[in-house]
Amino acid sequence: TAPDPDGSDVSGRCPPDCDYADDSEERDEALAEATGTTNLVQIKAKLEKIFEQTSVNPALVYAFFVPADAVSPNLDGSLVKENKLKTKADKATTQWEFKGDRLIDFLNAEDRFFNPNEALDDDDVLELVMVTAKGKVVRYRLANATRSKVMAEARKFVRGVTNVRSGTTYIKPAQYLYDVFLRPLEADLEKENIKNISFIMDDGLRSLPIAALHDGEKFVVEKYSVGLMPSFSLTNVSEYVEPSNNLLLAMGASEFPDQIDLPAASLEARLIANEIWQNGGGDALLNQRFTVKELIEARSRKPYGIIHLATHGDFRSGATGESYIQFKNERVAFNDLQRLQLGNPPIELLVLSACRTAFGDRDAELGFAGLALASGAKSVIGSIWSVDDAGTMGLMTGLYEALQINPTKAQALQQAQIALLHGEVRQEGAQLITQKGAILLPPEYAQLGLSDLSHPYYWSGFTIVGNPW
Repeated sequence: TAPDPDGSDVSGRCPPDCDYADDSEERDEALAEATGTTNLVQIKAKLEKIFEQTSVNPALVYAFFVPADAVSPNLDGSLVKENKLKTKADKATTQWEFKGDRLIDFLNAEDRFFNPNEALDDDDVLELVMVTAKGKVVRYRLANATRSKVMAEARKFVRGVTNVRSGTTYIKPAQYLYDVFLRPLEADLEKENIKNISFIMDDGLRSLPIAALHDGEKFVVEKYSVGLMPSFSLTNVSEYVEPSNNLLLAMGASEFPDQIDLPAASLEARLIANEIWQNGGGDALLNQRFTVKELIEARSRKPYGIIHLATHGDFRSGATGESYIQFKNERVAFNDLQRLQLGNPPIELLVLSACRTAFGDRDAELGFAGLALASGAKSVIGSIWSVDDAGTMGLMTGLYEALQINPTKAQALQQAQIALLHGEVRQEGAQLITQKGAILLPPEYAQLGLSDLSHPYYWSGFTIVGNPW
């Protein structure tokens, strides 16, 4: 059994064939000082500040595939071969050897985000690194969690959660993925009372709906608020703003010339702005006014902190120009998002309620995970797959109610997802039943016969990207 740094037993914390490496804050900081690097110190300081401001205890989890025979540099510059663990009883502690540039690469991660490896080795194994507000840094390498195995289970999982008719077929792969991404960290997460986890993921994993992973009893969303970062250094973590202190602008259209219509989109935007947000204190620009020009002019008049777009967004394979956000009269390509001027000054949150991303596709995932960076927004909430209008409206109404009473954006999304999961939001005929009352839906939705919105298809695809706080 690997001893915890404080001397406690950590039996059961690491699955078979998993290497455990403990933390040493003093050595981390000494190394940072010696190399002129303050990345780790800055990360710890920011996480600690967020905890002070929100009372929500955050952690970062890096999940990358590494060569199975990789070695890690020790403090004296020597290389230490990783221990291969055969059984739980065969665990061994490898004092924190994940140092120097290798650690810096993980903590920045932007090079791997912008310049992914062209050749992917199916035999690479999963490595987890977690950083917490208390300065704890731990690493696990899972020798049996190869890229081919993890990606195969991830594909099964995504097929299950995106198909309501598949019932609970997603549960088995959801439990496997929980076992590799979170089970090794459980003891540390519980010990430090972590409530929010930001994942920085490798190629192919950035559109994984982490919220729907399952520990055998609960979904992840019932335990933690979770989100995605391209890297910490590419994330705008400037001054914290309480979500309820933002002005809101909601935009959308129900009909598009070359796209599938979204019958409830205008209703969604109008409802959020005129009824839910601060007792009707939001503004709405709908249908013919849903243009880039109107957005820019509106922001010049008021410092909106939250922009809601009830529209199509598509993140595709190929050049970034193929991915886009749809406005009424035009598509704005991913590589042209700066036209929206959302970073001048940066808005706190951009919400895209009807976007989709090709799972496992590098280009598509780069677009989705890079949304906050490309748009200039601090945070983006978007859907990984298209969800029908009624389900989307149910989650979005809950999101904006929760944003007014929760200290972080990720926590608000978590509460909105839980409301669908637990049946607190559901469809009854032509009405959407929410925690605040009933909403009359467009007539065509009464014929769909939908009622139960608890399946992960309806809620787990919505993800926060960028700054989750």
